Amino acid sequence: MLDRVDAPEAPKPSQPRQLSQRPCCIVAELLFDEEDIVLDGIVRWIVTDRALFREATRYILERKGDRVRLRILGEDHPGKIIGTSREGYEIDFETPIPADTVTEWVDRYLTED
Repeated sequence: MLDRVDAPEAPKPSQPRQLSQRPCCIVAELLFDEEDIVLDGIVRWIVTDRALFREATRYILERKGDRVRLRILGEDHPGKIIGTSREGYEIDFETPIPADTVTEWVDRYLTED
């Protein structure tokens, strides 16, 4: 488990290359395929093939390699956790989300941080 206060600094998730990364805040859920676990949280950034999901708790569990579904605005996007840090879970989507959809979401939920 990574604790926000006591854990050593974890490497930051890699920056996406397909689209410029812009911060956003989209309410979402992370569903683990092999367990009956659903985590509430937010998408901090998203591009066509990846997203950063931040669980809405103080602790982040080390879950690299787990198969998941990221539910954004009621739609499930299957993928795999490729990185875990204090920032959240970096998820690699099995099927890219269309660029127009990503742009629309980020424009609608854009933040300054």
